[in-house]
Amino acid sequence: MGSRGTSPRDVRNRGTRSARADATRERILEAAERLFAERGLDKVSLNEVNREAGQRNTAAVFYHFRNKDVLVESLLLRHQTGIDTARRKALDRLQRAGSEASLRDLVRILVDPLIAKLDEPSGRAYIRIQAQIEPIRPRPMPATRLLMREIDRRVRGDAVGPAKSWKPLFVTILLFHALAHQAREEERSGAVGRDRFVSALIDSMVAVIRSPDSADDAGET
Repeated sequence: MGSRGTSPRDVRNRGTRSARADATRERILEAAERLFAERGLDKVSLNEVNREAGQRNTAAVFYHFRNKDVLVESLLLRHQTGIDTARRKALDRLQRAGSEASLRDLVRILVDPLIAKLDEPSGRAYIRIQAQIEPIRPRPMPATRLLMREIDRRVRGDAVGPAKSWKPLFVTILLFHALAHQAREEERSGAVGRDRFVSALIDSMVAVIRSPDSADDAGET
């Protein structure tokens, strides 16, 4: 028994439905990003996101994202993919240059793609949302993991000892809370003083990274 072929109308209809679904998903993401950044993750319900996105179907958010965790991770990934790509390109440039970068250079690569996010409302919203989440999720993407390993290698060298350290968490909190503060300042006053902010942020991160793990060195638990 033969199967019926797919008609051009069927193909067009599927394409239309897919485009509508993509547009709905994007409206939901944009609405969630605004609300979560302005009011906080814990103070916004999915029903509010649904209304803000202009969805008459009350189940639209659940249909596209299943739950709040999936929605938040989808929001973050929209930005983190581009951030990771920028870090990969910067690392590739370092490798082509053939000279070993300083710790400050590596931290700069970590920070710069996030600083670029301050230039757009969606990027500032991403920073303010990410600052609410500890530890950072989803897990760091490939270039970011490579960069963090290289920073750790520069600091630890060939040292043998406990791998557990609070410093990555402290650096992450410092980074995103400082950026969230700067995002709010720039929304009020523009990018005045950004260069000084970036320099001070990198100085502070390098200082935390270089600081000794006193508790580990002393054998404390």
